[in-house]
Amino acid sequence: MSDDKDTRKRLLALLDRALFDPVLQRRREEFDATKDKRRFGDVKRKVAEERQRYHDNCPTAEDIKENFLRDLESRTSRRLNESLRDLGLPSYWDLKREFLELCETYGV
Repeated sequence: MSDDKDTRKRLLALLDRALFDPVLQRRREEFDATKDKRRFGDVKRKVAEERQRYHDNCPTAEDIKENFLRDLESRTSRRLNESLRDLGLPSYWDLKREFLELCETYGV
């Protein structure tokens, strides 16, 4: 049980460090175009919701992995990933290899 909790913490730490925090720590003022500022506001709100979902609704490492894999492919997540990339921010797609390697390392 403690192994899963440790693995869960490691997966969340990776998501926070490499995906959620870089977006949530940015400010709208850092973007030049009005269109990008508006788009970033929507993206930032969605990423905050995603972070909350992972932290609150994924009690196991397996749950985190399942959600991550779903977020790579779903239509809604595809739009979010495209917006993140267009704004020069990290996306789920960018993190895929590192995330899956960490899952493999810890047997998730």
